Amino acid sequence: MDKVIVTGSDGFIGKILVASLRELKFEVIEITRKSGDITDELLWKGLPKSDVVIHLAGASNIPESWLKPSKFVNVNVGGTIKALEYFASHNARIIFAGTYIYGIPKELPVKESHQKNPNNPYALSKYLAEESCKFYSDHMDVKATILRFFNIYGAGQDENFLIPSIVGQIKKDNGIILNDLDPKRDYLYVHDAVSAIVKSIPLRRGFSVINIGSGVSYSVKQVVDVIQKKMNTSLSIAEKRVKRKNEIENVIADISYAKIVLDWEPKYKFDEGVGEMLLHMRD
Repeated sequence: MDKVIVTGSDGFIGKILVASLRELKFEVIEITRKSGDITDELLWKGLPKSDVVIHLAGASNIPESWLKPSKFVNVNVGGTIKALEYFASHNARIIFAGTYIYGIPKELPVKESHQKNPNNPYALSKYLAEESCKFYSDHMDVKATILRFFNIYGAGQDENFLIPSIVGQIKKDNGIILNDLDPKRDYLYVHDAVSAIVKSIPLRRGFSVINIGSGVSYSVKQVVDVIQKKMNTSLSIAEKRVKRKNEIENVIADISYAKIVLDWEPKYKFDEGVGEMLLHMRD
C-alpha cells in the first residue's frame, strides 16, 4: 500500500481525508500547521520518502485574498513549489487541490478545457500553483494530478464560508442576513471531495486536470431554503444587496471527465449532503 503525505491534514478536508486513508490501510504522514511552514525548505527536507503527496495546505478565503494578495501567492505558490522540489527529488506523485479558475464562464457546464481567467487573488494564486505543477511535470517528470474543486461544504468548515455562516445564523434564531441571494454555485459535499482524492491516488499520468463538482448549481436563496427545511425553521431572510467584487452569477462543473478517468461521481445530492453535515455538526 502507498505511503501518503498529506499537507493541511488538520484542516477541514484533511481531517476527513486522513481518517479515510487510514481506514483503507494507507500509511499516512501528516503535515499540519504545527509541523512548520510549507514554504520552508527545511520542512520538506525532513520528510521521509513517499509515493504520493496530497497537497491541501494553503490560504483559501477569497475576501481575505483581496486584502492580502501577496500572502496568498507566497503561501499557495511558494508552498507548492517547495512540494514540487520534494517530488522531483523523490520521484513522488502530487495530487494538488485546485479550485475554480475559469472566471465568468462562457458556457455551462464548465469543462476543463474552458479558458482560465482567475478573477480574484486566491484564484490567481491557485492558477499559478497549477502552472508550476505543469512545468515540473513537463520538464522534471513529476506526475501531477490537479483536482479543480468547486464549492466544497461540510461539518468543520470555517464559519466565514457561506453554508456554515447560514447555519450559525439560524442557530442564533435572530433571522438571516446575507449580502446577495442570487449567485449560483456548484456545491460539493466534503465526503464526495475526499472520495475523489482517494480515487486519484492510483492515477499515474504525467499531468492531468480534473473538475470535481456536483454538476448542479444552487442560488444562495435555494441554499438557505434547503438548510431551513432540514433544520425545521422558517426565519426571515434579509438581503443587503451587496455584490462581491468580480462576482460570478452562475457556476456548474462538467464532471464527465472525472467519471471516465477516476470512475468517480458524487454520492450525495445537495439536500442529502446538508442533512449529513447537520448530523455531524451535532456530534
